[in-house]
Amino acid sequence: MKVDAKLLPRLTENPDPDVRFWLFAGPDDASARNFAKRIGLAAGSDAERVDIGTDKLKSDPALLTDEAAALSLFGAPRWIQIIVSAGGDDCLPALETLLDAPKTEHPVIAIANGATPRSKLFRLAETHPLARAAMLYMPKAADAMATAVDLGRTLGLQIPSDVARGLVDATNGDRALMAQELEKIALYLDADPNRPHKVTTATLAAIGADTPEEETGAAVNIVLEGQTKALAPAIAQLQAMAVSEIRMLRLLANRVALLARLRVELEEGRSPANVVEAQGKAIFWAEKQSVTRQLGIWDPVRLARLMERLLETERALKAPGNAGEILFWSLLTDISRQAVSVR
Repeated sequence: MKVDAKLLPRLTENPDPDVRFWLFAGPDDASARNFAKRIGLAAGSDAERVDIGTDKLKSDPALLTDEAAALSLFGAPRWIQIIVSAGGDDCLPALETLLDAPKTEHPVIAIANGATPRSKLFRLAETHPLARAAMLYMPKAADAMATAVDLGRTLGLQIPSDVARGLVDATNGDRALMAQELEKIALYLDADPNRPHKVTTATLAAIGADTPEEETGAAVNIVLEGQTKALAPAIAQLQAMAVSEIRMLRLLANRVALLARLRVELEEGRSPANVVEAQGKAIFWAEKQSVTRQLGIWDPVRLARLMERLLETERALKAPGNAGEILFWSLLTDISRQAVSVR
């Protein structure tokens, strides 16, 4: 069953026990992971999370149903999370088996940044009574500002509208990044809900996220268009601004998700320029030429592989003892070379 994203805070706080499969699709990865975590917490504070890769589901479609029906070693509740690569066609047999099973015990949650409303995975989940499917898009500025205010309130921060807008601009509306920045500010101000503090623009400038959108946006275009001569200076500029690897990964993922959505229309015979122009104000005017060029470089297969690589790299960067900057900047170089090879 398809659900409105606006209803997800309520639906995931006290999830229906009869729903055995949740699908969070679309480019807003931060919100998808947040809703998945809420469902996991609803299962119990001692609930065990089981991560299953799509490669395993492809080779063993019955594995998912077995895990969803199995009891943990000590009888604790569990929930299964799948990070879906590309559109999710590889795991369709496993999910069909799950939904056709007589009974399961534990919820299964899939996060599919590359899935679109037309993908087979989304169509399966939106029509099945035991499933819930939602498309999650990056929030509009007003919604993102409201999110910043709400997140700040839970930390004891009073956030005026000008500060909220500055935070949204600096984090590109990414909920996870906003939460990280607000946690730093709350620590700096020694704030908590019982001892609230007002956040000023001076505080945000002093310790908050402060990344010019022009620089990060230019870096995204340089990487995806294979502008190899401009890549090294762009990397140096990002390092000088202390741009986080996770932030850049998510900016790239947002653009890849946009390109994947537009490629659906392109495959119907329309030209890249017409497809981009038809989006109107949904694509910032200064970015339209870049998006048009990138549509001509990246086909659906390459976009799916690229999204999978971005997600794998984010997971690797969050793991202890990772290679950090070397891992990330190597990725940017690989993407740029791939763009050159198909231009």
